[in-house]
Amino acid sequence: MAEQEKVVNGSLPGEQSSPPSIVDSTPATLDDLKKLESSIVSQMKAMMMELIAPKPTPIIDPKASVDVPPQQVNTLPLVDFVAQSIKPPREGELEDVGTSSKGKDEPPVAGQLGGYHAVPPPSDYTINVPIPMPHILSHGSPPLLESNSFENWQFLMRSHVRSASTELWRIIEEGYSPRDPKNLTRREVVDDQLNATAINMIHMAVTPKDRAHIFSLKTAKEAWNELDKLFLGNESIQNSRFDEVNNMADNFVMIEGESPEEMYRRLIALAVQMQDLGATFVDDHWIKRKFYNALLPYEEVKLTAIRQNASFRAMTSDGVLSEVIALDISKKNVEDLVAHAHNTRKPNLALKMKEHEASGSDEDPIEWGPDDLKANYHEHMALAAKSFWSGNKTRSSSLDAPTTNKIGDIKSRDEELLTQLDAAQDRIEEKGRLEKEAEVEIISLTQAHEEELCMHMSLEASAIILEDSNNSIISQLTKDRDHALGWVDELKMKKRYLEESHEWLLEEVATLTKNFKSLESKFVLLSEMRRHPQEEPHKKKEDEGPNSCCDK
Repeated sequence: MAEQEKVVNGSLPGEQSSPPSIVDSTPATLDDLKKLESSIVSQMKAMMMELIAPKPTPIIDPKASVDVPPQQVNTLPLVDFVAQSIKPPREGELEDVGTSSKGKDEPPVAGQLGGYHAVPPPSDYTINVPIPMPHILSHGSPPLLESNSFENWQFLMRSHVRSASTELWRIIEEGYSPRDPKNLTRREVVDDQLNATAINMIHMAVTPKDRAHIFSLKTAKEAWNELDKLFLGNESIQNSRFDEVNNMADNFVMIEGESPEEMYRRLIALAVQMQDLGATFVDDHWIKRKFYNALLPYEEVKLTAIRQNASFRAMTSDGVLSEVIALDISKKNVEDLVAHAHNTRKPNLALKMKEHEASGSDEDPIEWGPDDLKANYHEHMALAAKSFWSGNKTRSSSLDAPTTNKIGDIKSRDEELLTQLDAAQDRIEEKGRLEKEAEVEIISLTQAHEEELCMHMSLEASAIILEDSNNSIISQLTKDRDHALGWVDELKMKKRYLEESHEWLLEEVATLTKNFKSLESKFVLLSEMRRHPQEEPHKKKEDEGPNSCCDK
């Protein structure tokens, strides 16, 4: 027990314990201990980094290795190579990486893999490497140039050249300009061949009359630019053409008898023409606005229904055209269903009335009223009776007597016929009046049916729009809900992470508090030891006295 206390106090058994020496008279604080700890940690980190860091391998100079005595050279056991002859490289050939620049017959140094592994490669590698010729596909003759459609020819020619080889179109765009035509590099040789092929295509595409303008030009780019200048003109002419096309675009309207599809194709052609003349503002939004404004006076109901759609702003010009066509098809389908429900097609009353009037005018061009018909009938009967009696006056026969008795019967029969005629005429008038009223009622009912059909179509379009907007709203709400759920999950994960971090921090705080208390107790102990340095040996001796007696 006494030996253990001696070891704890810093002395071995058999040695006399000496009082602790005081190194510094200033008291040690907690900050001093922390500074000491941080300095020790930084020194340890620096030492570890120095051990981990790779050491640079020194480069051995081949000249210096020649002067080393043979017995001091570290030779490799399995390498026994001596170069017989080293030929210098020819002009234009790539130098070998392991070839030395010393001399022809100088032997390599033993033990260094031929003596050339430490020599850096030469920096003067040649850049005149072989360049393969691009493969050119032949698709027949190029498109012929027409003076009235130069832009179309440019488009077709560009497509033809690029389909043969994209390098050909690069030569036409960038041009061919060698630095020294008498000493071409490998790249310039390939570009020269591409330029010859491209300019041959241009020569074959133009007419002999236009070929004279590019006959003296040597590069394909110059020939292309010359044709562009010849047919499109200079900047002033192009500006005038742009103003002309721009005026056509400003006054763009739908032609009578033109369908929406035909008008859209005409507008697309106009937009392409403006883009070719440099109009950067012509895009799909511009085409959509022009198409909408041109079609609005003729299809106001349909375009209003399309504009009320929530996705109208995101629609393209082709999308607006598709919606118009879809509404036309829906209207035709509804009309077919209504006609099928009534087992007949919808009659064209205006045409029927026109045909009826035309047939009536052919039969009787004069309108006769009831009074006129009655007067004409009486006149006709009077003339017939007069002619009858005047023709029978010359006859005086006994057989004529019975006929005279029948005059009263004929007159009475005529009166009955006139009465029946009046009644029939009244019935005809009543029937005509009823027919006119029926026609008016049919026309009013037809108009009401058409209005109801238009209202049904508008309601159907509104229902479709509402359904689309409802679907879009539902999809948006679904996305928002999914986003919110994802955000909630992320927040829960963050909450769990923060809770775990909080628990870990609490543990760290408890550990630091414990360490701080231990350091504080040590500091108090050190402070007490400094204040009473002479009392400690006496206390130790007093403590050792009884222990030694007990040991005995």
